[in-house]
Amino acid sequence: MRWKFWADQLLSGKSLATAAAAAVGMVGWVTTHNPAFGWVMLAGGGAWTALMYYLLGHADGDASLAPNRAAVVRELETALRQFEEPRGDGERFQWRQRANQLRRIAELERIIFTDLPKTTSGVNLLSAEQQLQVSELVDQALDFARRRALLIRSLRANPRSQVEGELRLLIGQRQQARERVSGEMDELIALKREQAERIEKWEDDLRLSEINLDQIETFLRALAYDQTVTTTNVSDRIGRVKQRVEARMESVQEMERRINEAVG
Repeated sequence: MRWKFWADQLLSGKSLATAAAAAVGMVGWVTTHNPAFGWVMLAGGGAWTALMYYLLGHADGDASLAPNRAAVVRELETALRQFEEPRGDGERFQWRQRANQLRRIAELERIIFTDLPKTTSGVNLLSAEQQLQVSELVDQALDFARRRALLIRSLRANPRSQVEGELRLLIGQRQQARERVSGEMDELIALKREQAERIEKWEDDLRLSEINLDQIETFLRALAYDQTVTTTNVSDRIGRVKQRVEARMESVQEMERRINEAVG
């Protein structure tokens, strides 16, 4: 699989273009000794070297072609450990399954890149384009995992039951309030209702992030082990799952900014 990847990269348009520029520059400089050809040779050779260095940097340094996800996985697992686990056995089990999900996804990516011929999958080899699409799916999984951690932090800081209890209390007090304070209470009730609506949206966003993570993990597991995934349908399957988990336009940074404004 590795030789196929590098063959595709060496024969890619960018690789051939930069290598050709270096070759033209070298031939021109040897035949004419014109310094301009020398600069073309150096520029083309430097661009080709930079391209190969970039490709090497996206492998983990050993026999694997998969990007090294270990640092990001550890970072997100550490972020989740700051939250207290649920007390119930079932909820705690589900929490731990979620906490380890990104590690499972990264391991599936490694298997797909390096061990696919040894698995029960109906695919023995992915093209360079398909490998890139798989990596993009895992990149999206990292994004969804960051969203999930951010939303959990927001929901833990703003328990729905507490906000709903405060809202019911305010509505009850408003019924007994005199006209002098009723206007201020109406404003407070409106703000509290907005807070409750935001919490509902955060809960929906959390569920969607978890569904997207499940879709990515399920597809990668099928690609790694399912015999019904074949060389003739793998591209269609990748395309379908990419459509289902299409990343939202809103970035994680923008989501964090809005959440900080809402809870700040």
